[in-house]
Amino acid sequence: MASKLNVYRVIPPGLNTWEREFGEYLDGHGGDTVLWWHRNPCVAEVRAGTPLTEPCLQAADYFLWAVQRFYERSEERYVELIWPQVGEIYDLDMTENNRRGVFYRKDKPLNLAARQAQKRSRGI
Repeated sequence: MASKLNVYRVIPPGLNTWEREFGEYLDGHGGDTVLWWHRNPCVAEVRAGTPLTEPCLQAADYFLWAVQRFYERSEERYVELIWPQVGEIYDLDMTENNRRGVFYRKDKPLNLAARQAQKRSRGI
């Protein structure tokens, strides 16, 4: 089926009912507001695996273990080892400026000194 504003000039096959109706609506009512439209295919693959066979699972497992050791045993040496690879850690249990959740990043590293400062500010 032809489409006036789709990037490929066709209504893609495999659209569900509301996607097809929306594409047809855009084609008929887009005017100057919508110049073109495109439906990105959603491809997701879920596989079962174990850390022994999947290196990425090994890395994720180690990262989570290091963070767990920090919070449960106050051991920061493992977090220090992974910190160069960390983009962000979001601590939902801490508050900052009366807002729940504290982000730790490169410019604000997660370490015992930062954690103790947060606890002191909360009166713990």
